[in-house]
Amino acid sequence: MKDITGGSSEGGKVAKALIDPENLQRYVEFYPLFKTLSKMVYLTVTVRKEVNFKRKISTSKAQSDKLFSKLELQRQMVAALDAHHAVRGEADRIFREEEKFLTEKLEKAEKQISIYESKIENFNDEFF
Repeated sequence: MKDITGGSSEGGKVAKALIDPENLQRYVEFYPLFKTLSKMVYLTVTVRKEVNFKRKISTSKAQSDKLFSKLELQRQMVAALDAHHAVRGEADRIFREEEKFLTEKLEKAEKQISIYESKIENFNDEFF
């Protein structure tokens, strides 16, 4: 293929041999065949490149889909980890309510104790 097209507009070894003034008379009958063959080679290379590009695109799409699914999984994990803020807030609220309840209960108990202690003192004074 490289001998025919040469990878440039000038052509490869075969193309140069066909248009060489020394060989022009001898190869003039093969020139249309060569041009046709050259175009067919060019089209084959183009089709092969197209197939390879399509394969790369499909592979890249599959990799892209995998990466997007991993990204979505990571986003879901972050959202799940953010739930600890709500849980922490609820735990703090419960703790404050419990603390308030226990503080009130302690104050009530201390009042009751002071009432009973005063009754004990009065009891001793009244009966003894």
